[in-house]
Amino acid sequence: MQFPMDYHDELISIPGERRMKNPAVLIWILGIILFSVLGIWSPAWSNPVYYTDNHQSEPACTRDVSCSRYDAPGGFTSLSKAEVDEIIMPLIENGIYAGIAVAVIDEWGYEVWGYGKTDINRREVPDEDTVFEIGSISKTFSGVLLADSVLQGTMTLSAPLSRYLPEDQKIPSFYGRPITIRDIATHTSGLAAVPDAFYEISRDNSSNPGTADSYEEIISLYETMSAEEVYDWLSTTTLSPVGRNWSYSNVGAAILGDAIAHANNMTFQGILKDRITKPLGMDSTDTELSSDLAVRYATGYRNYEGIIEKGRFIE
Repeated sequence: MQFPMDYHDELISIPGERRMKNPAVLIWILGIILFSVLGIWSPAWSNPVYYTDNHQSEPACTRDVSCSRYDAPGGFTSLSKAEVDEIIMPLIENGIYAGIAVAVIDEWGYEVWGYGKTDINRREVPDEDTVFEIGSISKTFSGVLLADSVLQGTMTLSAPLSRYLPEDQKIPSFYGRPITIRDIATHTSGLAAVPDAFYEISRDNSSNPGTADSYEEIISLYETMSAEEVYDWLSTTTLSPVGRNWSYSNVGAAILGDAIAHANNMTFQGILKDRITKPLGMDSTDTELSSDLAVRYATGYRNYEGIIEKGRFIE
Protein backbone atom coordinates (compact mmCIF):
# COMPACT_ATOMS: atom_id res chain seq x y z
CA MET A 1 0.00 0.00 0.00
CA GLN A 2 1.40 3.37 -0.97
CA PHE A 3 2.05 6.25 1.37
CA PRO A 4 -1.23 8.22 1.41
CA MET A 5 0.49 11.45 0.36
CA ASP A 6 1.28 9.77 -2.92
CA TYR A 7 -2.34 9.88 -3.92
CA HIS A 8 -3.94 12.40 -1.58
CA ASP A 9 -1.55 15.27 -2.03
CA GLU A 10 -0.40 15.18 -5.67
CA LEU A 11 -3.34 15.28 -8.04
CA ILE A 12 -2.82 15.70 -11.76
CA SER A 13 -4.88 18.27 -13.62
CA ILE A 14 -5.00 20.71 -16.52
CA PRO A 15 -5.06 24.53 -16.27
CA GLY A 16 -8.75 24.98 -17.16
CA GLU A 17 -11.14 22.04 -17.33
CA ARG A 18 -13.50 22.76 -20.22
CA ARG A 19 -16.72 22.21 -18.35
CA MET A 20 -15.61 23.77 -15.12
CA LYS A 21 -17.99 26.50 -13.99
CA ASN A 22 -16.91 28.80 -11.20
CA PRO A 23 -18.40 32.23 -10.50
CA ALA A 24 -15.21 33.40 -8.85
CA VAL A 25 -12.37 34.80 -10.91
CA LEU A 26 -9.43 32.42 -10.60
CA ILE A 27 -5.99 32.63 -12.11
CA TRP A 28 -4.15 29.35 -12.41
CA ILE A 29 -0.56 29.72 -13.46
CA LEU A 30 0.82 26.22 -13.77
CA GLY A 31 4.48 26.19 -14.69
CA ILE A 32 7.22 23.79 -15.61
CA ILE A 33 9.75 24.98 -13.07
CA LEU A 34 13.33 24.91 -14.24
CA PHE A 35 14.36 24.80 -10.60
CA SER A 36 11.90 22.00 -9.84
CA VAL A 37 12.78 18.37 -9.41
CA LEU A 38 11.23 14.98 -9.96
CA GLY A 39 8.85 16.11 -12.64
CA ILE A 40 6.64 17.66 -9.95
CA TRP A 41 5.40 21.16 -10.68
CA SER A 42 3.97 23.72 -8.35
CA PRO A 43 1.68 26.54 -9.45
CA ALA A 44 2.94 30.09 -9.22
CA TRP A 45 -0.07 32.21 -8.30
CA SER A 46 -0.55 35.78 -9.35
CA ASN A 47 -2.42 38.24 -7.17
CA PRO A 48 -5.45 40.11 -8.58
CA VAL A 49 -4.60 43.29 -10.42
CA TYR A 50 -6.64 46.41 -9.83
CA TYR A 51 -6.53 49.07 -12.51
CA THR A 52 -5.29 52.63 -12.12
CA ASP A 53 -7.21 55.74 -13.14
CA ASN A 54 -5.90 55.59 -16.70
CA HIS A 55 -7.38 52.13 -17.25
CA GLN A 56 -9.43 52.01 -20.45
CA SER A 57 -12.26 49.54 -19.99
CA GLU A 58 -12.93 47.05 -22.75
CA PRO A 59 -16.52 46.22 -23.74
CA ALA A 60 -18.14 44.02 -21.13
CA CYS A 61 -18.49 40.31 -21.91
CA THR A 62 -21.80 38.75 -22.72
CA ARG A 63 -22.83 35.13 -22.52
CA ASP A 64 -22.53 34.90 -26.30
CA VAL A 65 -19.32 36.86 -26.77
CA SER A 66 -16.08 35.71 -25.16
CA CYS A 67 -13.52 38.25 -24.04
CA SER A 68 -10.48 38.22 -21.81
CA ARG A 69 -11.66 40.98 -19.51
CA TYR A 70 -14.87 41.39 -17.60
CA ASP A 71 -15.62 44.29 -15.29
CA ALA A 72 -17.48 42.45 -12.58
CA PRO A 73 -19.71 44.13 -9.99
CA GLY A 74 -17.75 45.25 -6.97
CA GLY A 75 -14.73 46.57 -8.82
CA PHE A 76 -12.75 43.37 -9.39
CA THR A 77 -11.51 42.97 -12.95
CA SER A 78 -9.88 39.90 -14.42
CA LEU A 79 -6.54 40.20 -16.16
CA SER A 80 -6.25 40.99 -19.84
CA LYS A 81 -3.87 39.10 -22.14
CA ALA A 82 -1.48 42.07 -22.20
CA GLU A 83 -1.33 42.19 -18.41
CA VAL A 84 -0.75 38.45 -18.16
CA ASP A 85 2.05 38.77 -20.74
CA GLU A 86 3.71 41.43 -18.59
CA ILE A 87 3.74 39.08 -15.61
CA ILE A 88 4.62 35.81 -17.32
CA MET A 89 7.01 36.65 -20.16
CA PRO A 90 9.91 37.69 -17.86
CA LEU A 91 9.66 34.29 -16.14
CA ILE A 92 10.11 32.55 -19.49
CA GLU A 93 12.71 34.93 -20.92
CA ASN A 94 14.87 34.77 -17.78
CA GLY A 95 14.85 30.98 -17.72
CA ILE A 96 12.95 30.67 -14.45
CA TYR A 97 10.27 28.52 -16.08
CA ALA A 98 10.43 26.40 -19.22
CA GLY A 99 6.72 26.71 -19.87
CA ILE A 100 3.58 28.09 -18.27
CA ALA A 101 -0.12 27.79 -18.99
CA VAL A 102 -2.40 30.50 -17.59
CA ALA A 103 -6.17 30.13 -17.26
CA VAL A 104 -8.35 33.12 -16.41
CA ILE A 105 -11.78 31.91 -15.35
CA ASP A 106 -15.00 33.74 -14.51
CA GLU A 107 -18.74 33.14 -14.77
CA TRP A 108 -18.72 33.78 -18.52
CA GLY A 109 -16.18 31.09 -19.31
CA TYR A 110 -12.42 31.05 -19.50
CA GLU A 111 -9.37 32.01 -21.52
CA VAL A 112 -6.14 29.97 -21.64
CA TRP A 113 -2.79 31.33 -22.80
CA GLY A 114 0.42 29.34 -23.19
CA TYR A 115 4.04 30.47 -22.86
CA GLY A 116 7.34 28.72 -23.48
CA LYS A 117 7.38 24.98 -24.17
CA THR A 118 6.04 21.80 -22.60
CA ASP A 119 9.48 20.29 -23.23
CA ILE A 120 12.60 22.29 -24.10
CA ASN A 121 13.40 19.84 -26.90
CA ARG A 122 10.03 20.30 -28.59
CA ARG A 123 8.13 23.24 -30.02
CA GLU A 124 4.84 22.43 -28.31
CA VAL A 125 3.45 25.37 -26.35
CA PRO A 126 1.48 24.62 -23.15
CA ASP A 127 -2.27 24.92 -23.66
CA GLU A 128 -5.57 24.01 -22.01
CA ASP A 129 -4.91 20.30 -22.59
CA THR A 130 -1.43 20.22 -21.04
CA VAL A 131 -1.31 18.12 -17.88
CA PHE A 132 0.52 19.35 -14.79
CA GLU A 133 0.97 17.90 -11.34
CA ILE A 134 -0.78 20.36 -9.04
CA GLY A 135 0.93 19.54 -5.76
CA SER A 136 -0.64 21.00 -2.64
CA ILE A 137 -3.61 22.41 -4.52
CA SER A 138 -4.75 18.82 -4.10
CA LYS A 139 -5.50 19.72 -0.48
CA THR A 140 -8.43 21.85 -1.66
CA PHE A 141 -9.99 18.71 -3.15
CA SER A 142 -9.62 16.97 0.21
CA GLY A 143 -11.25 19.98 1.86
CA VAL A 144 -14.23 19.79 -0.47
CA LEU A 145 -14.56 16.05 0.13
CA LEU A 146 -14.41 16.60 3.89
CA ALA A 147 -17.10 19.29 3.74
CA ASP A 148 -19.28 17.02 1.61
CA SER A 149 -18.75 14.14 4.04
CA VAL A 150 -19.84 16.34 6.94
CA LEU A 151 -22.96 17.40 5.04
CA GLN A 152 -23.78 13.79 4.23
CA GLY A 153 -23.26 12.74 7.84
CA THR A 154 -20.37 10.34 7.30
CA MET A 155 -17.89 12.54 9.21
CA THR A 156 -17.98 14.99 12.11
CA LEU A 157 -15.42 17.76 12.55
CA SER A 158 -15.30 17.40 16.34
CA ALA A 159 -14.85 13.62 16.18
CA PRO A 160 -11.45 12.13 17.00
CA LEU A 161 -9.32 11.12 14.03
CA SER A 162 -9.25 7.58 15.39
CA ARG A 163 -12.93 7.12 14.53
CA TYR A 164 -12.12 7.14 10.82
CA LEU A 165 -8.96 5.02 10.78
CA PRO A 166 -8.53 1.27 11.37
CA GLU A 167 -9.37 0.27 14.94
CA ASP A 168 -5.91 -1.11 15.65
CA GLN A 169 -4.16 2.08 14.55
CA LYS A 170 -2.43 3.80 17.46
CA ILE A 171 -2.81 7.58 17.31
CA PRO A 172 -0.93 9.88 19.70
CA SER A 173 -2.60 12.46 21.90
CA PHE A 174 -1.31 15.51 23.74
CA TYR A 175 -1.75 14.90 27.47
CA GLY A 176 -5.00 13.12 26.76
CA ARG A 177 -6.21 15.62 24.15
CA PRO A 178 -6.92 13.60 20.96
CA ILE A 179 -6.47 14.86 17.42
CA THR A 180 -9.86 15.72 15.92
CA ILE A 181 -10.83 15.97 12.28
CA ARG A 182 -11.02 19.74 12.68
CA ASP A 183 -7.47 19.78 14.06
CA ILE A 184 -5.97 17.81 11.21
CA ALA A 185 -7.97 19.73 8.57
CA THR A 186 -6.80 23.10 9.89
CA HIS A 187 -3.13 22.16 10.45
CA THR A 188 -3.43 22.38 14.22
CA SER A 189 -3.00 18.65 14.86
CA GLY A 190 0.44 18.99 16.45
CA LEU A 191 1.92 16.70 13.77
CA ALA A 192 5.23 17.47 12.12
CA ALA A 193 5.34 18.60 8.50
CA VAL A 194 6.59 15.20 7.32
CA PRO A 195 7.65 11.91 8.95
CA ASP A 196 11.11 11.61 10.51
CA ALA A 197 12.48 9.69 7.52
CA PHE A 198 12.52 12.93 5.51
CA TYR A 199 14.76 14.60 8.08
CA GLU A 200 17.00 11.54 8.38
CA ILE A 201 17.84 11.71 4.69
CA SER A 202 18.52 15.41 5.05
CA ARG A 203 20.96 14.74 7.91
CA ASP A 204 22.67 11.99 5.93
CA ASN A 205 23.24 14.50 3.12
CA SER A 206 24.42 17.28 5.42
CA SER A 207 27.91 17.15 3.91
CA ASN A 208 26.47 17.97 0.50
CA PRO A 209 23.27 19.95 1.17
CA GLY A 210 21.26 21.84 -1.40
CA THR A 211 22.19 19.74 -4.40
CA ALA A 212 19.60 18.48 -6.86
CA ASP A 213 20.40 14.85 -6.08
CA SER A 214 20.03 15.27 -2.31
CA TYR A 215 16.76 17.15 -2.70
CA GLU A 216 15.39 14.54 -5.09
CA GLU A 217 16.29 11.78 -2.65
CA ILE A 218 14.24 13.50 0.05
CA ILE A 219 11.24 14.15 -2.20
CA SER A 220 11.36 10.58 -3.52
CA LEU A 221 9.88 9.45 -0.20
CA TYR A 222 6.53 10.74 -1.45
CA GLU A 223 6.76 7.89 -3.95
CA THR A 224 8.45 5.15 -1.97
CA MET A 225 7.18 5.51 1.59
CA SER A 226 4.35 3.10 2.30
CA ALA A 227 1.19 3.74 4.30
CA GLU A 228 2.38 1.17 6.82
CA GLU A 229 5.60 3.12 7.37
CA VAL A 230 3.65 6.35 7.83
CA TYR A 231 1.29 4.80 10.37
CA ASP A 232 4.19 3.17 12.20
CA TRP A 233 5.69 6.65 12.51
CA LEU A 234 2.34 8.08 13.62
CA SER A 235 2.02 5.54 16.43
CA THR A 236 5.29 6.66 18.05
CA THR A 237 5.57 10.36 17.19
CA THR A 238 5.36 13.10 19.81
CA LEU A 239 2.83 15.86 19.20
CA SER A 240 3.09 19.57 19.74
CA PRO A 241 0.09 21.08 21.58
CA VAL A 242 -3.03 19.97 19.74
CA GLY A 243 -5.61 22.51 18.62
CA ARG A 244 -3.54 25.54 19.60
CA ASN A 245 -0.86 26.46 17.08
CA TRP A 246 -1.04 26.39 13.30
CA SER A 247 1.78 24.37 11.70
CA TYR A 248 1.57 23.21 8.09
CA SER A 249 1.62 19.42 7.85
CA ASN A 250 1.81 17.49 4.61
CA VAL A 251 1.60 14.19 6.43
CA GLY A 252 -1.47 15.43 8.31
CA ALA A 253 -3.19 16.27 5.03
CA ALA A 254 -2.31 12.84 3.68
CA ILE A 255 -3.74 11.10 6.74
CA LEU A 256 -6.87 13.22 6.44
CA GLY A 257 -7.32 11.99 2.88
CA ASP A 258 -7.04 8.43 4.10
CA ALA A 259 -9.58 9.12 6.86
CA ILE A 260 -12.04 10.55 4.33
CA ALA A 261 -11.71 7.43 2.21
CA HIS A 262 -12.21 5.12 5.23
CA ALA A 263 -15.22 7.10 6.48
CA ASN A 264 -16.97 6.73 3.14
CA ASN A 265 -15.90 3.11 2.51
CA MET A 266 -14.20 4.13 -0.73
CA THR A 267 -10.71 4.66 -2.06
CA PHE A 268 -9.54 8.26 -2.25
CA GLN A 269 -9.46 8.03 -6.04
CA GLY A 270 -12.98 6.60 -6.01
CA ILE A 271 -14.53 9.30 -3.86
CA LEU A 272 -12.66 12.02 -5.78
CA LYS A 273 -14.21 10.83 -9.04
CA ASP A 274 -17.64 10.19 -7.52
CA ARG A 275 -18.03 13.52 -5.71
CA ILE A 276 -15.95 16.02 -7.73
CA THR A 277 -14.32 15.18 -11.05
CA LYS A 278 -17.09 13.13 -12.67
CA PRO A 279 -19.98 15.50 -11.76
CA LEU A 280 -17.96 18.50 -12.96
CA GLY A 281 -16.70 16.79 -16.12
CA MET A 282 -13.07 17.15 -15.00
CA ASP A 283 -11.88 14.24 -17.11
CA SER A 284 -8.23 15.29 -17.00
CA THR A 285 -7.94 15.44 -13.22
CA ASP A 286 -6.93 12.24 -11.44
CA THR A 287 -4.68 10.72 -8.81
CA GLU A 288 -2.94 8.49 -11.36
CA LEU A 289 -1.21 9.28 -14.63
CA SER A 290 -3.09 7.26 -17.26
CA SER A 291 -1.68 6.68 -20.74
CA ASP A 292 -4.01 9.38 -22.09
CA LEU A 293 -2.78 11.93 -19.57
CA ALA A 294 0.87 10.88 -19.93
CA VAL A 295 1.08 12.00 -23.56
CA ARG A 296 -0.02 15.49 -22.48
CA TYR A 297 2.17 15.67 -19.38
CA ALA A 298 4.57 18.62 -19.13
CA THR A 299 8.23 17.86 -18.54
CA GLY A 300 9.79 19.03 -15.27
CA TYR A 301 13.34 20.32 -15.02
CA ARG A 302 15.97 21.14 -12.46
CA ASN A 303 18.58 23.88 -12.81
CA TYR A 304 21.41 23.67 -10.32
CA GLU A 305 24.70 25.47 -10.85
CA GLY A 306 23.63 26.48 -14.34
CA ILE A 307 23.06 22.94 -15.58
CA ILE A 308 19.54 22.39 -16.91
CA GLU A 309 18.38 18.79 -16.98
CA LYS A 310 15.19 16.83 -16.58
CA GLY A 311 14.14 16.16 -13.03
CA ARG A 312 13.61 12.60 -11.88
CA PHE A 313 10.11 11.46 -12.77
CA ILE A 314 7.92 10.19 -9.95
CA GLU A 315 4.75 8.33 -10.85
